[in-house]
Amino acid sequence: MSAEPDYGIGASREAQERTMDDKQIAFILVVIGAFALFGFNLRKFVRIAALGKPANLSESWGMRIASLMKFFFGQRKVMEERRSWHHLAIYWGFLVVSIATTDMLLSGLLGKITFGGTLNPAAGSGDALSLFLGGVDSPLWAAIKAAIDIANLVVLAAVVYALVRRIFIRPAFVPVSLDAMLILGAICLLVLTHFLHHAFHMAHTTTYESDAVVSFYVGQLFGILGGTKEAVVSTMDAHKAHLASEGNWWAHMITILAFMNYLPFSKHIHVLGSGPNILLRKQGQRGAMPKLKLFDGEADDPDAEPLFENWGVGRIEDFDWKSLIDNYSCTECSRCTTYCPAFATQKPLSPMHLIHDLKDEMKARGGKLLELQAAGGPLPKAMDDEEEEELPEGANKDKIAEIKEMLADMPPLVGGRIKDETLWACTTCGACQEVCPVFIDHPLKILQMRSHIVLNDETGRTPAEAVRVVGNITDGQGNPWNAPALNAPR
Repeated sequence: MSAEPDYGIGASREAQERTMDDKQIAFILVVIGAFALFGFNLRKFVRIAALGKPANLSESWGMRIASLMKFFFGQRKVMEERRSWHHLAIYWGFLVVSIATTDMLLSGLLGKITFGGTLNPAAGSGDALSLFLGGVDSPLWAAIKAAIDIANLVVLAAVVYALVRRIFIRPAFVPVSLDAMLILGAICLLVLTHFLHHAFHMAHTTTYESDAVVSFYVGQLFGILGGTKEAVVSTMDAHKAHLASEGNWWAHMITILAFMNYLPFSKHIHVLGSGPNILLRKQGQRGAMPKLKLFDGEADDPDAEPLFENWGVGRIEDFDWKSLIDNYSCTECSRCTTYCPAFATQKPLSPMHLIHDLKDEMKARGGKLLELQAAGGPLPKAMDDEEEEELPEGANKDKIAEIKEMLADMPPLVGGRIKDETLWACTTCGACQEVCPVFIDHPLKILQMRSHIVLNDETGRTPAEAVRVVGNITDGQGNPWNAPALNAPR
C-alpha cells in the first residue's frame, strides 16, 4: 500500500483539500464583489456618455477593426514620439502580463475543477489556460510562461524609468501627482508579487521552474532561494514558503481587482476609454462641421420654429455621445498642448486642459442629470423659457426641483468652466487632433462651442473680427474678405 504523499505543509490530504476549497470560495466571493462594484461604477460613466446626441457614424466594422489593431494594439501614434517609447514597453508588456493574470484568475475561480478534481499544487495559482494549449507540460505553454516572466521584468524597468522621469526629470505637463504614483506603484506591486509568488513556490517545492528564470534570480536576490538551478535550496521552512507564495498570490489578485475599480476615477480612465474611442472614431474628412438644422422648416418658411438644441454646444448633453467618449480616452500625454500654436504663443488655450474641463463637466453636470432622470424628471431643454414637460406619475417632484436648482446654480460650460477667450484662441489648424494618440477631436468641440456663442449672442460676446467675417459672407461678397469674386484669395 502506497504511503500518503507529503504535500509539504504539515497537513493531511483531506485538510489541504478543505483549505483549497475555502480559498476557492473566498476568492469567488471577492471576484464577484469586485466585478459587481466595477460594473456599477462603469455603468454610471456609460450612462453619462449616453446623454449625448446620436453620433451618426458611417465607418464599416472592417475599417473600425483595422483602426483598433493598428492604433490601439499596434500603438502606431505612440511610436511617432521617441519620448513616449517607454509607454510601449509598459503597454505591450502589460498585455503579456495580463495573460498570467487571466490564468491566475481562472485558476482561482475553478480551483481543483480545472485539473479534473485532482489535488494539484498549482491549482488556484496558475496553469488553468494550459488546458487550452496542450497541457501543463506542453512546449507552447512553457514558452508563454517564460515570455510572461521576462515581460514582467520589462514592465518593471519601464515603470521605474517612468517614476524617475516624473520625480527627477520632470518634463512639462507630466506632474508628480498622487494619482500617477498610485497607478505606477500598483503596477510595480503586480510585478513584484508575480516574481515572489513563483520564487516562494520554488522554495516550497525545492524545484526549479525553467519558465520562471527571472523569478528564480529574484528569489536569490531576496535571499529566498539558494543553490543552483540543478539543485534548488530553500532558505526557509516549506510551510512558511507555501504561505508566503499564497500570500503573494492573494496580494497580486487583490491589487489587480482594486486597480480595476480605481481606473474609472483616475487619470488612467483612458485604459477603459481609448480602445472604444479608437474603434469608433470618425475616419472621414477632418475639420468638417456637421450641418446644423437650425429651424424645423425650410429656410424660406416664415413660420418655421427655431430648434435651439441645435444652436451650437452649450451643455455636455449637446455633444454627441462619441464626442463625450473622447473625454474619457485622454491619456494626458500633453502632445496636443505641446504642438498647439496658440499655447506656444501664450494664448489662453491648452487643448489637453480643455478636455480635462469637459471631463470635469461630465462628472459634475452629468451626475446630476442622471439623478434627475432617476427622480423621474426630463432633461432640461435648450431654452429655459420653454414650457415645462408634465411629470410622469411617481416622479419625485421635490427631488426634481432640488436637482434643477442645483443645475441652475452651476456655472455654464461655455463662458464659465471654459472661457470665451479660450475658445477664440484656437486657430483650428488641427495640430492637436493630428498628434493625439487616441484621436480626440479637439477642433470640432471648440467650433461647436463657438457656434453656441455666435448663434445665441445677445450681449456682444462674439469678437468683432468674427462678426465682420460673418457679415462679409452673408451680407457682402460671399467671402470672409468682402472682396469681389475675381479678387478674392483662392
